[in-house]
Amino acid sequence: MTDISGVTNYTNGIDYSLTNAQIYRLPGSTILDGDFISVSYQSAEITGAGLLLTLSNNFEVEAGGKVDLVGKGYGPNLGIGAGKLFGGVGSGGGHGGSGGSGSGVPGGTTDGTVHQPTKLGSGGSTAGGSGGGAAKIQAGNLARIDGIISMNGTKATNSQMGGGAGGSFWLTAPTFIGAGSISANGGSGELYLGGGGGGGRIAIYADTNLFAGDVVARGGAGWNYGGAGTIYLKGDSNTVAQVIIDNRGVAGTNTFLSVVGSYDLTVQGKAIVVASTLNIGNLTIRSNSWLMPLGTPQALSVTVTRDALIEPNSGFMFNTKGYAGGVGPGTPSFNSLGQGGGGHGGQGGTGWGGFFGASSGSIPSPSTFGSGGGGGSTGGGAGGGAVSLTVS
Repeated sequence: MTDISGVTNYTNGIDYSLTNAQIYRLPGSTILDGDFISVSYQSAEITGAGLLLTLSNNFEVEAGGKVDLVGKGYGPNLGIGAGKLFGGVGSGGGHGGSGGSGSGVPGGTTDGTVHQPTKLGSGGSTAGGSGGGAAKIQAGNLARIDGIISMNGTKATNSQMGGGAGGSFWLTAPTFIGAGSISANGGSGELYLGGGGGGGRIAIYADTNLFAGDVVARGGAGWNYGGAGTIYLKGDSNTVAQVIIDNRGVAGTNTFLSVVGSYDLTVQGKAIVVASTLNIGNLTIRSNSWLMPLGTPQALSVTVTRDALIEPNSGFMFNTKGYAGGVGPGTPSFNSLGQGGGGHGGQGGTGWGGFFGASSGSIPSPSTFGSGGGGGSTGGGAGGGAVSLTVS
């Protein structure tokens, strides 16, 4: 660790301590209030690393100042959500959002928690981009950000490789102000076949939040864009947390969501959220954004205890999320002359061979999946999925 110019070296055990990959300024340190410091570590290591600052007074990043942890997470092909490589094509790393697939290659998985983000962004595929770093800032009084805080993953520069996932930023302060920017974006895959990195995770705890700047955790560009990251905003103990999933207007892959405690959820900017159960205060789904089930076939249960707003061209996307072709209580018998359609609320259409799928399920309490069409998994179409929405 040095000053920002790299001239003055600070001494571990005298100026700072390094414990469990976290840095603490020690009493009597030559690092003064207001000093700019540079922290470096090896991003290719498997072990976690990051920046932890615990301040008794203020944390301030002035206009023109920067906390730069771009690409300081896991290196290529490292991390729980690392991108994959197949046939010379790579996918993006995952973190808050899943990594974008490369051409024919699935993206990396999600990792970490929404409300306490501490994980590094996973790297993209072999020879791809690096993930973003991780920082936890605890200010005793004021946090003012008029400059830039960046935990972005880096883009892939090698042909057809995947981008790195965004990292983590966790801020706690009584008062939060400023007009700067905070980002944990995924890095771009190498166009056009490499997948984009998933967005990272940002959590901000502030009793008074007057920040007027930009907070973003979107997926990176690629063959398939990375999934949106997660943004968690919490005020004092009497307020409900706000969870925002926003891919900034670009359709990408999905974001798996599991949140501890009560919260309001906003899905926007063409984000896609996947889950099996959601218990929410207020639910807002903006245009061209969607909730989907975690698997196929798997139902989604959503309980909203206050209000639900679902804008036009948004909502629950369950097409083909039911039984596969040839499966289900309403799938018709196989007939080599021609296959019938699957049945559910209505009977399936008759095929050339004279068979059709029978109706099934309950009218007042529908909860079953649509049955697949006749012809087996290689020929029949899949049925629709199942969602339960309760607004009280």
